[in-house]
Amino acid sequence: MKRHPRSPGEFIRGLPPLDPDEFRFIFAAAQAAGSLRTPVENPAQHSVQVVDGDHIKGYRFTDNPLSRATFAIKEHCGEDRGKFMSASMRLFALGSIIRSEQCAPYRSPASATAPPEDELLHESILDVAATMPLNGSDDGWDIAEFFARVRELVAAKYPGEVDPR
Repeated sequence: MKRHPRSPGEFIRGLPPLDPDEFRFIFAAAQAAGSLRTPVENPAQHSVQVVDGDHIKGYRFTDNPLSRATFAIKEHCGEDRGKFMSASMRLFALGSIIRSEQCAPYRSPASATAPPEDELLHESILDVAATMPLNGSDDGWDIAEFFARVRELVAAKYPGEVDPR
């Protein structure tokens, strides 16, 4: 069986940073696809085959928000596998960041009439997510270090926009 010479953590730590503007676009496209606010192809129409010795196993993707978001990232990145992997891993890692207590000051309601789950995320979160090296863990980044970088960026680029409480 062919093995990749690096561990998954080493692979993830080696993923390149992304341009913050492009990552904000990718994030918006992934959200739109995941929530069906834009036309998307059903991921369940696609499959992959994995060869394991003499056996071939077929896997079909599930039609769910994460699969749709991932397909939107793939469509945007085209054949640039490094950008696709970096964008995908960064998007997946954002989940623990967004759910953390430290992120509360950087989230705001989308509108006065929007449901509570429709929130806006301050650009500084996406800027740091685009450029901070991933640490190879399941969470993607150390949360304290991530928000230290966010506070530095807000002070430099967005003064007065966020009250970090």
